[in-house]
Amino acid sequence: MRINAEHLTAEDIAFSIAPYINAASRMGNDTTSFELLTTDSYEKAEWLVDRMVATKAEQAHFVDLVLQDIREKYPEGSFVPDIIIMGDALWHPGVLGIAANRVLDLYSRPVFLWGQGEESETVKGSARSRGEISVVEIMRHVPEGFFLDFGGHHAAGGFGLEKEKAGQFENVIVEAAQKTPRQQDLGDDLLADAELSISEVDRDLLSRLDRLEPFGMENPKPVFWLKGLSLKHATVFGKDGLHLKLSFHNSGGGELNVIAFWRGKDAKFFEESRGALIDLLANVEMSRFNGSEELRLRAVDYKLADA
Repeated sequence: MRINAEHLTAEDIAFSIAPYINAASRMGNDTTSFELLTTDSYEKAEWLVDRMVATKAEQAHFVDLVLQDIREKYPEGSFVPDIIIMGDALWHPGVLGIAANRVLDLYSRPVFLWGQGEESETVKGSARSRGEISVVEIMRHVPEGFFLDFGGHHAAGGFGLEKEKAGQFENVIVEAAQKTPRQQDLGDDLLADAELSISEVDRDLLSRLDRLEPFGMENPKPVFWLKGLSLKHATVFGKDGLHLKLSFHNSGGGELNVIAFWRGKDAKFFEESRGALIDLLANVEMSRFNGSEELRLRAVDYKLADA
């Protein structure tokens, strides 16, 4: 984990540390995280951290297997249904929440995934949505008794069912979704906290934003609207080009970088829009990757600027 201990933020804990703690329990090592947080032994803590890092790598491998199967079924340019519903008895149930989030990012569709794993006698699964339809409401429209249990909220949920019912799952969810009201406009409009010019993105602004920490569910990071930005270039990075890096001209003749995680597929959009102006919704942040500091933006959304 590339974390600067001198500048530890709530975001570091939520997105860099917590996933390792979470992975241990999801992959079946239920006591590892508890032991790490309660041990007084530095040597034991080191051993437990190494174990958690290995578990996180194992989790990432199983997520990749799920995504590989889904990409094979729905390759780029192919027909994709309104709701992606897939499962496999070999998929590890402990990775399906992460996999469902990735599928949601890749296809912009509600998704239901199920798996069983090698040692389980029941099927477990996860569901995700951007809010255009509530996944928990879909599950409430499933015939009573089909699920062993289910729960969640409009954007995320989980469920369990007997393995004998797995073959019926797709049809049952499709029928339930047809009975569930959709909120067509939800998610189409994103709100900004303030409008910002690219010249105003500086360390002074970031220092003022830092006073609003810690950010989280009840105190989300401020979102800024930057209009009519001139794109310098767009590149992809990360495994298989999963992420997108945009560089925009700033008023001082230099450039300001914008990171868009899980949006690598949009590189084609920017290539085809070369020369056009871009409107951007983004957070302001300081990256401290590999010990070097970089003031940058993290994209929330973007579009071609209005003519």
